[in-house]
Amino acid sequence: MAWRAVVTFLVVAASLPAWGQSRPSFDCAKASSAIEKTICGHADLGDADRAMAAAYTKLLATLHGAAREHLQADQARWLQTNLRLCDISLRSSLAASEIGSQSYDCLKRRLESRMARMRDMPAGVDYPFVSERAVIEAGKVGRYSYRFFALYPRFDGGGADGALNARIEAEARKAVTEPRPTPDLRPPPAGALWTVEIEHELRYPARGLVTVATFRSDYLGGAHGNSADSAVLVDVASGRALALDDVLSRPAGWPVLVTRLTIEELRRQFVGRPGDPETLTEASIGKLLMDPARWAFGPEGVEIVFNPYEIGPYAAGAFEVALSYEQLRSVIRADGPLAAKAR
Repeated sequence: MAWRAVVTFLVVAASLPAWGQSRPSFDCAKASSAIEKTICGHADLGDADRAMAAAYTKLLATLHGAAREHLQADQARWLQTNLRLCDISLRSSLAASEIGSQSYDCLKRRLESRMARMRDMPAGVDYPFVSERAVIEAGKVGRYSYRFFALYPRFDGGGADGALNARIEAEARKAVTEPRPTPDLRPPPAGALWTVEIEHELRYPARGLVTVATFRSDYLGGAHGNSADSAVLVDVASGRALALDDVLSRPAGWPVLVTRLTIEELRRQFVGRPGDPETLTEASIGKLLMDPARWAFGPEGVEIVFNPYEIGPYAAGAFEVALSYEQLRSVIRADGPLAAKAR
C-alpha cells in the first residue's frame, strides 16, 4: 500500500520495567489466549517489543509535566487497544493455524509501528500532543464474520481545533459502523471474513507541523478488496488542517509546476505498469491535484498518491509521485510553514 510503513504490539503488563526483559511478562506455561500463545511461540516478538520499549523510554525521558503524562496515558491506551485488536480468536471460521498466523502478523505490525512512532515523534518542548484512538467492532451475521477497526489520531494540545478532531473521529466511526454483511447474502467462500482496517502514521515535515497519512484496506464481499490512502497536514499549535495554498504559492504557479512534474513521473511509471495514458492531461491531473488529501508532506518532500481506479485499472494498484522540496523550491510560500524548505 502506498505511503505505508510497516505498522504494531506485545502483551506486557503496563509497567515499563517488564518491557526490558528478554521474555514476556507473563508465565508462558499458563498462556491461554491466542495473543499469549503467539507471543510465547515467537522470540522475534520479544525483540520487537524491546525495540519499541527502548524508543518509548528514550522519548519519555525528554518530557516533563503535561507532556510526560500525555505520553504515558497514550501508551497505556495503546496497550489496551492491542489486547483487543490482535485477539483473532473470534475468527471461529479459521483454522487454529490461521488464527495463530494472523495474531502474529498483527502483533508484529503493531510493535514495529509503535516503535517507529516513538522514534520519530518530536521530543522535549516540540512534543506534539497527538494520541492514538481506536474504534473496533467484530461479530457475525448469518454465515459471515466481520472485523472492522479504525486507528485514528487525536490532537490534544491546548490550541487543538475541536472541529478537526470531531471530523477525524466521525469519519473513523462511520467507516467502522456502517458496513455490515446481511443474512441474505450468498454462502461465503470458506473462511470468508469481512474486514475494514484503517491505520495511520505521523510524519513531521517541519517544526510545528505533522502530516497524518491514513491507509484504508477492506474486503466487503465481491471479487476483491479495496484500498485507499489519504493525508492531512496539520498545524500542531492550532490543530488546524492546512490547505495547499497555505504552504505553496499560487502566484508563483504551483499548480502548473506540480502538474507538469506529476505527468512526467507518471509517464515514466506507465512504461512498466498498466496505467491509463488518456488520464495524463493537464486538465485531468491538474484537477486531481487540487485535492489536498492526496498530498503527504514529509521531511524530504511530498508524496502524491493516486488510488486504484483513478488513473489506471485495479490491477495496477495505487500510483505514487514523490517530489522533493528542491523541485518545489520556487513555489514554496516564503511566508508559509514550509519556508525553511525553500532555502
